[in-house]
Amino acid sequence: LMKHFDGTDVLINTIKGSLDALSIPFFFLMLFNLLFAAFMFNIETPNPVYLNGEVVTGSNSTGYEPVTYSDVMNTVWFMFVTMTTAGYGEQSPSSTFGKILAAISAILQQ
Repeated sequence: LMKHFDGTDVLINTIKGSLDALSIPFFFLMLFNLLFAAFMFNIETPNPVYLNGEVVTGSNSTGYEPVTYSDVMNTVWFMFVTMTTAGYGEQSPSSTFGKILAAISAILQQ
């Protein structure tokens, strides 16, 4: 199918020619994504407790509540969506510091 369109050759050659230049921004996107995701997971899940196969936070005296990010990969996904400004909205931080960190990450990746 690609053989029938002349513009496809131009697009493929452009992508091949710019891979070296695009590797640096993608490297820093992944680096900052992992850093901010690690910070966000630690902020939003201060004392994780595994209760009946589910990650919760809290204690017996204060009660347990489910956490927003059950593992680091969920937080990496949230940060990737936030940094690329897609913002699906299925996850959002619940703490004040988490909201500030999400705002900073969205602004820094603009």
